[in-house]
Amino acid sequence: KKEWLKKEFGITTEKIILFVGMLTERKGIPIVIKVSSTLLDEGMNVKTILVGEAHGKNIYLPMVPERHKQSIIFAGGRKDIPELMHLADVLLLPSEGEGLPGVVMEAMAAGLPVVATKEGCTPDLITSGKEGFLIENKQYLQKVREVVALEQLRQRCRREAKRKIRNFSWEK
Repeated sequence: KKEWLKKEFGITTEKIILFVGMLTERKGIPIVIKVSSTLLDEGMNVKTILVGEAHGKNIYLPMVPERHKQSIIFAGGRKDIPELMHLADVLLLPSEGEGLPGVVMEAMAAGLPVVATKEGCTPDLITSGKEGFLIENKQYLQKVREVVALEQLRQRCRREAKRKIRNFSWEK
């Protein structure tokens, strides 16, 4: 499935930034686009996949600069989220409001480092600097850049995420 997804999205050697959620202002879609565009403009070899539905027309598609249309991809609603999480290098969730975000729990179970807003119950899941990073002052760019660029950091976050999510099993 991973190879099929790479072919579908034209992935060769890029690091993958993943967003999963509703395409709404509250979920921070403009931030995902801005972070991705900036990294691409800096010359980083990244591709961003945004998974989720917009209610009605996707008002965010025109925000993607023409030069980045092949690298910032709106994938629509999908059922292969676990496979995408195993393909990705970081989950970016710059949401302005969350309860206990299931997408963060799913990412942790897949061993995917998370960069998310310090919001709602997200701090119950992520200890900033261990399983990923919690953002308070909209400094997503710096942390996404670090996770994408530093293999050792990514691997450590993967291990810690898988370890910690076991505390959230049905049995516990």
